[in-house]
Amino acid sequence: MKRLGWIVALLCSLTAAPALAVTGNVNLFLGEKQLDSSDWAAPYDDQGEFGVLFDISDRYWPVSLAVDLLGSSHEEDFADGYTYVSTGELDIGVRKVFNIYGTSLHPYVGGGLALISARVEDVYYVASPCGAYDCGDEDSAAGIWLNGGIYWTFGNIFNLGLDVRYSTAEVNLYDAQLNSRREIDAGGSHAGLLLGVHW
Repeated sequence: MKRLGWIVALLCSLTAAPALAVTGNVNLFLGEKQLDSSDWAAPYDDQGEFGVLFDISDRYWPVSLAVDLLGSSHEEDFADGYTYVSTGELDIGVRKVFNIYGTSLHPYVGGGLALISARVEDVYYVASPCGAYDCGDEDSAAGIWLNGGIYWTFGNIFNLGLDVRYSTAEVNLYDAQLNSRREIDAGGSHAGLLLGVHW
C-alpha cells in the first residue's frame, strides 16, 4: 500500500506540473576562421572550419542553453615535409533566439565561455632542425565567445542560415624563430553557413 501511495503521489504531481515545451536546434557549421595575423603568419591565419551548433530551451526560459563545437585547420606542403596548424573550440553559454511574427526567420545572439586549443605540427621527411621527424606543440586555454546570426526554418523542421562569431583565448606555443614559447590568441573571427534541424 505504501508503494501505491508513492505512485499515486507521483502521478498527481506530474499531472499538476505544467507541460514542458522543449525546443531546440542542431546545426552543422561550414565556413572559415580568421586568426590574428600578428600571432599567426600567413597563410595559417586563414583556416577552413567545420562545427556543430546545439541549443535547447523551454518556453519558460528567457534564453537557450548553447553548446557549440568547432574545429579549424590549415596545411602547407613543402619539398621536405609539411606544416599542419589547427584549433578546436568548445563554446558553452546561452543563446537568445528571436521569433519574427508571421515569418520563419529567427535572428539570434549568444555568448559564454570558450575552451580553445591550438596545435602546430611540423612533419619532415628527413632529419629536421629539432632533431626529429615530427616537431609539434599544443596548448589550450579558457576565454570567451560571442556570436550572432539568422536562420530560416522550412516546414518547421529544416534550418538554413548564416552565423558569425568572435572568440578569444591566449595559449602558449613554441616559436622556432624565438626559440621559446610565446603567448598568442587561438580564437578569431568566424563566419559560415548553417544547415540543420529544429524541433
